[in-house]
Amino acid sequence: MAFDPIFMNHVIHGYAASATAYELWSFCSVHPFRMVGTGLLDLLPSIIGSVLTGFLIYFFIVLVFSARKNRAKVDKASGVLVLEYGRVLKAFPVMMGAFLAGMTIFITLQVGPQSNDDAVWMLVFVLAWSIPLAIFAIEVYGVKFELSPDGIRKRSPWSNGFFAVWSEVESVTFSGLWEWYIVQTSKGKMRLSVVLDGLDDFLDVLRQHASQPGFAFRRP
Repeated sequence: MAFDPIFMNHVIHGYAASATAYELWSFCSVHPFRMVGTGLLDLLPSIIGSVLTGFLIYFFIVLVFSARKNRAKVDKASGVLVLEYGRVLKAFPVMMGAFLAGMTIFITLQVGPQSNDDAVWMLVFVLAWSIPLAIFAIEVYGVKFELSPDGIRKRSPWSNGFFAVWSEVESVTFSGLWEWYIVQTSKGKMRLSVVLDGLDDFLDVLRQHASQPGFAFRRP
């Protein structure tokens, strides 16, 4: 599955347009007669912020796909191919967490909570960024798939991992909505994201077993 920059342009432009439209709607609902002159100038920082946020998201997505390795890592001890998330995705929660933690400490030292309500809102702010980042970190550091001549193994902190020999693989399909490959086995499903390193090796292995009876492989 190749990275489609045209599709991502539509996504980011749609995001920026939606954010800008929301800002305009919010402003009009409060100031219905000030859409000229200084009224638009009041909206300018929010509009610029929304557009810049969209382009930062686009840049991060491009960086993730451009840094993704086509070939899987080879485990030296066992010789199996390991599909896992790349360095960019693994670095993101660490760097973002350090930045937000530093910003939180700086704000606390400079301003500090003036009341109990301020302390509660500070705690809410910390939880609002730390919980999603922790979930993201668990995903990118904990999920991996191992390919061997015998079969495929799933390792995940979210569900019970299992090993399926190739004869137990019934079908492999691709979900364009979620951008992952779905490996249906007699023991359960495996979902491999398109941002995993080593997808070319994964597809090569599938082609080797696609001719076996009962195996259905539909590539996008």
